Order: sequence, then C-alpha cells, then structure tokens
Amino acid sequence: LADPDSSCEARFQTTQPAQALAMLNGRFVNQQAAAFAQRLRREAGDDREARIRHAIRLALCREPDAASVHRGLALMRSLQDEHGQDAQRALDYYCLFLLNTNEFLYLD
Repeated sequence: LADPDSSCEARFQTTQPAQALAMLNGRFVNQQAAAFAQRLRREAGDDREARIRHAIRLALCREPDAASVHRGLALMRSLQDEHGQDAQRALDYYCLFLLNTNEFLYLD
C-alpha cells in the first residue's frame, strides 16, 4: 500500500464505494443538506418549484433547465406520496440528492 505520509509525483484518481455511502449517510453531509433546505425555505418561499430552481442555481451554479426542475418535483412528490415524508423532509432529501450529484462533486 502507498504510504500516505510521504509525497509522490502522482496519485491515481480513485473513488471507493464507502465514499459514496458516506456522502449519502454521513452526519455532516446530512446536516449540510438540512441547512441548505432551511436556506431555500427562507430565500425561495413556499413555492416548491421556486425552491428547486433556487437550489439548482446555488448548488450547481447554472440556470435550471425544465428537465431538472421536473425531476426535482417528481422526486419530492414521490418522497411525500409514496414514502410518507412531510414537505420539510422531502426538501431535505432533495438537497441531499443535489449534494450527491456528479455535477456538484466533480469539476470538468
């Protein structure tokens, strides 16, 4: 195994399965998602679509397209209707989803 205490000229880029699980289940990321959702409630009001549009602008630094907004609305509706989450928790989960997208995690 590589010695993490010494430097080397190059390291291979790797992603471990545990990293993805930590991003979904870790306390820190879930706290950040809840804080992000709270900010959306404060800044975008009660309109679910406005919250999704604002979230995409903040997290992904781009204007939301219709497909992204539609998927966000469908996810939140599914969380509430099929999984019994209230509107607040559905928004928390949507924010967690955004913080776990490749578009948020990786720079091109």
